[in-house]
Amino acid sequence: MRDDGPRTHTPYAALAHLARLSGTLPLLRPPAASVGGFLRRARSRLTAIDVGANIGDTLAAFDPQSDDHLLAIEPDPTFFDCLQHNWGAIRA
Repeated sequence: MRDDGPRTHTPYAALAHLARLSGTLPLLRPPAASVGGFLRRARSRLTAIDVGANIGDTLAAFDPQSDDHLLAIEPDPTFFDCLQHNWGAIRA
């Protein structure tokens, strides 16, 4: 059985592997960027809440812009650390 997955079992490695795949296999790319673009055209900015945000990959798929209002909620401390690492400082 062929294993094309990441060689380590960390969320960072999984995110990097997903990014590589989405660049080479366009069908793996979620339609979130298209939805985000539609909402920006209709409302001038994207407002989204991601409950169970994990490492922030779903919000990242929306191709966030500086005017967007995003809230990511993740209760698991391990994934919260990854989320914070991926998205920078958390503003309260």
